[in-house]
Amino acid sequence: MKYLMVNYPASMDCLENLMNVISSWLVENGINQDGVYRVQLAVEEAVVNVIRHAYKESKGEVELRAKLEDDDRVIIEIIDMGVPFDVCSLPDPDLSCKKISERKTGGLGVLLMRRMAESLSYRRKGNKNILTLTLNLRKKCNFRSDDIFAEV
Repeated sequence: MKYLMVNYPASMDCLENLMNVISSWLVENGINQDGVYRVQLAVEEAVVNVIRHAYKESKGEVELRAKLEDDDRVIIEIIDMGVPFDVCSLPDPDLSCKKISERKTGGLGVLLMRRMAESLSYRRKGNKNILTLTLNLRKKCNFRSDDIFAEV
């Protein structure tokens, strides 16, 4: 197994660096471009949620821990010390609207994480939010863009 652990300020200014670090780590460990892309989508959505919602008015950090298992399964923990929030408790967004302009804002990022990951779980440990994403990079992703983007 191979490991990665990084800490960054929970800031949009640091998002690109964080994504570059995890992407490079995946490539260095032999993950193909499709696998890297899937991890990027899921992790970026999770980290952006932390940046936007975890710390409200204060500043904080986001910690990313990743473990690549021998079967091309990657387990990623996104950890913050912000306000408690179980992203897994959110319902899927209503996608029944025919036009995206009529759809209620929000929820697509969580849906995207659910579709990219084999599993998604949340726990609160002490003062930490821990979101765990497990992606099986050998399996096809169950995400189709037309699930979200109907007529514009």
